[in-house]
Parts: sequence; C-alpha cells; structure tokens
Amino acid sequence: MFPTTLALLLMAAAPDADCRLDISHAQIGDAPPSARVRAGYASLHNPGSEAVVIRGASSPAFGAVEIHEMFEKDGMMRMRPLKELVVPAGETVELERGGLHFMLFRPQVDTAGGIATTLTLDACGGLDFDIATIDAHDRDGAAAPADDDHDRH
Repeated sequence: MFPTTLALLLMAAAPDADCRLDISHAQIGDAPPSARVRAGYASLHNPGSEAVVIRGASSPAFGAVEIHEMFEKDGMMRMRPLKELVVPAGETVELERGGLHFMLFRPQVDTAGGIATTLTLDACGGLDFDIATIDAHDRDGAAAPADDDHDRH
C-alpha cells in the first residue's frame, strides 16, 4: 500500500510536462449571422519533452468544435474530422487553410469579439484559450472564401 501512495504523491508533485501547449495566432474570420459553420486556425507549439495529444475541442460559442484535416483523394480535396491530434515534443503544428483546421459548427452567440475555446488534452484535461475574430478581408489583403462552404462535408 505504501508504494502506491508514494507513487501517487510523486506523480502529483511532478510538473505537467505533457500538458504544456503554447497557442498563438488563433483566429476565425467574421461571417454573416446565417453562416452555420466556420473554420478556425492557430499555431500549436509544444515546448515540453513529451508529446501532447489533443482529443477534442469545445466552445460555449458553438454547438460543436472539431479538428479536421484536408487531403487529396482521386484528384479532389476532401476533409475529415480527427479523433486526435498529436503535437510532438519541441515541435509546432499549424492549423491553417488547406490543411489541419478547426471546424466550428452552429454558432450560439455573436462571435465578433472573439470566442473562448477549450482543447481537451489526453493527459491533463482542458486547456483554455481565446480565438480572435478577424475581418475576412484582412487575411493577406484578399477576401477569404466563405467559411459556410464547409457544411457540405
């Protein structure tokens, strides 16, 4: 019984190296109130010495949040949700147009001021961060495609 208790105490005292994740450039484009689906992007950096596994995402501003990947099949670009996303130790994973990205479904509130979001990490529960809402025309000086095109997949 003593070794189990000691092991639990040591685990509780150990730093959460596999729970560290730096999130930057988190953003979604603005959209008309009728847009049922939005795409979001961010840079996820793991400064730790162990991989961080993301099992999901959520936001009170949306009915559902998923992490999706885009891929080519039979000459067509396709999209699918991921069950997990691994951010290797010391590396950065980019969620960006044409690749990995957040899909945010069924907006519940006005998102003009940005949204609170939580990533569910395998080892330690939730990690809260904010996603900024940017003007769709501010991305590289060109208008962005409407995010509501994603509701067809």
